[in-house]
Amino acid sequence: MFFGNVTGGYRGKRESQQNEKHWSRRLNGNLSYTADKPGAWFGFIGGVLGIFGAVILACDKGALTLTLSAFDKLPEREFVQIYPALRVLQERAGMLAIVWLLPLLSIGALIQAIGLLKSKAVPAWQPIMIIIGMIIMLNPDIEILSTFAAIFTAIGFIPIGVQVMRKSL
Repeated sequence: MFFGNVTGGYRGKRESQQNEKHWSRRLNGNLSYTADKPGAWFGFIGGVLGIFGAVILACDKGALTLTLSAFDKLPEREFVQIYPALRVLQERAGMLAIVWLLPLLSIGALIQAIGLLKSKAVPAWQPIMIIIGMIIMLNPDIEILSTFAAIFTAIGFIPIGVQVMRKSL
């Protein structure tokens, strides 16, 4: 229940209920799902997995990519001496094992695309392109496949983003 407005005054019960209905319509409008719509749980679960996967991606880039780029400055004879340490990084030993959860990012987007397909909120070809891209994205770091995966995913997601920006979805 809404207990007051910006100036601190009390709104009557009827005005408060109208305000709640307004915000309920705004929050449950065309840009979001409610639990009773097809695909709603797919969107929620996929979103949670995707967020967790994005955090893991940040760990991956910080721990492996950025850190290893500092070794470029080492002379060749010193670089050879750190090979055992690099092998441990490559095997993702210790806390780096969490990086093996990185596919959760793709799995989350895959689940969301299935939800979009079930809900029929967008044309079927868009979630299908996202699904193709996310399946290809599950590859073990083969750059050419990752490039094609990004292209397929972008073909599916960009029209959705444009629709959201135009507020027509």
